[in-house]
Amino acid sequence: MQCFLSVRKALLLATMGMVTCGLFFGCGPSQKAKKKADTDAKMHYNLAHGYYFNSTSPNNVDAAIQELLKSLRVKPDYAEAHMLAGFIYHGRKQYVKAIRHYKKAVEIKPTYYKAANNLGTTYIAAGRFDDAIKLYKQLVGNIMYVTPGHGHNNLGLAYYKKGKLAKAREHFSTAINLAPRLCPALNNLGRILMEQNDAARAHKYLKRAIKCDKRYAEPHFHLGRLRGMQGDVKGARTLFEGCVRLAGDTTLAERCQQRLARLPVAQ
Repeated sequence: MQCFLSVRKALLLATMGMVTCGLFFGCGPSQKAKKKADTDAKMHYNLAHGYYFNSTSPNNVDAAIQELLKSLRVKPDYAEAHMLAGFIYHGRKQYVKAIRHYKKAVEIKPTYYKAANNLGTTYIAAGRFDDAIKLYKQLVGNIMYVTPGHGHNNLGLAYYKKGKLAKAREHFSTAINLAPRLCPALNNLGRILMEQNDAARAHKYLKRAIKCDKRYAEPHFHLGRLRGMQGDVKGARTLFEGCVRLAGDTTLAERCQQRLARLPVAQ
């Protein structure tokens, strides 16, 4: 039976109980066609993943985006492809596009908490702090969300960006209580304590952040600042040098280099 029927024939077949495709609509894709679409979408997604994560070439990032667009043309409801697209666009600071793809991933798969978390970090990067706060409050209130420490850390960061230090400190502390080795939360709490002139406790948490992950550059920067303010030029120099080494080709490395240049020359 053909999928498109004349009105007269369709009515006759409907009376006989034989119409299964809809009166004036084409039949949906067959299982074979759907399986091929899934296979093709996965192929393009895997190519995109390989281009992006296995190469540092900007041209390969462009190729990754093209493969993702092909994947999504074949399968628009491919949550993982939307997730990767959001991740790539965020890295390029194309926040509007990143937000669109992350939101689509969560819409398709409501339990895709990693995509929801990334959506929140993109809101923060884009300066949409209230949107981030609303999202993370929902996440940390969801008993199915298995990494609430990360949610509280990001919630604290959104409050910090809004200048609400007390709320930020509360959430950073909660994050550490839930995940004692969550390095960004240790670093963020140390930074808050510095700004609140609690040098002893700031030192404690920044040291914990460094010990937590020796490759983590940012706490070296903040602890270097703290040591400098306390007159420990040698200690500050060691920390800023470590920051430059660890931060690589980033703006953080430049900030650490600038701090190094301002330190008094050792006698």
